[in-house]
Amino acid sequence: MIPANELREVPVADPALPPMRIGEIVLRTPRYVEMKAWYRKMLGIDPFVEHVRDEANGVNPPFAQMCFFQLFFEHPYQEMLVLFDIPGTLDRTTGDSGLHHMQLRNASPAVLCERYRRLRRDGIMPHRAMDHGPSTSFYYRDPDQNVVEIAASNFRTSEQVLASFGTESYSRNPAGSVVDPEEYSRRHLTPAV
Repeated sequence: MIPANELREVPVADPALPPMRIGEIVLRTPRYVEMKAWYRKMLGIDPFVEHVRDEANGVNPPFAQMCFFQLFFEHPYQEMLVLFDIPGTLDRTTGDSGLHHMQLRNASPAVLCERYRRLRRDGIMPHRAMDHGPSTSFYYRDPDQNVVEIAASNFRTSEQVLASFGTESYSRNPAGSVVDPEEYSRRHLTPAV
């Protein structure tokens, strides 16, 4: 238990930035079909998006298969459980299966960029950044090397987000394209007055 006098030393949330919310929990598994069936029963819903490798038609997701169970969606926030089929992933006791990464959602690209700049000031830098189509994400590693993704929607409405999942470009490349966080921030962050 933390002594009461130490609790006063913990910084409070910055009222200038809306809090982040959990956006995704992503599990990697060698038992994709079994896991998908289990989560369909557990959650009582079907995946709202699923990608399967179809090289004959140019569909080449970064994993053999992946699916997204949407638990909650109130734009710009969403909560999803995602399964990544990674053949050859070993037993959970080895650390190769299980949590792939966690995602924290921001209210807007501007908030994502301000958070990036504040983390950069503290020496915390993303190891990659991606424009996935529906959203843009900056990926960090915590001290234990867990991947923490901070993301924001690329669209202003939920209808636009949902429509983007159905586009041919998203279907062919759900991973999206690499972005430079500095350049992205210059485009999306209005300088403070």
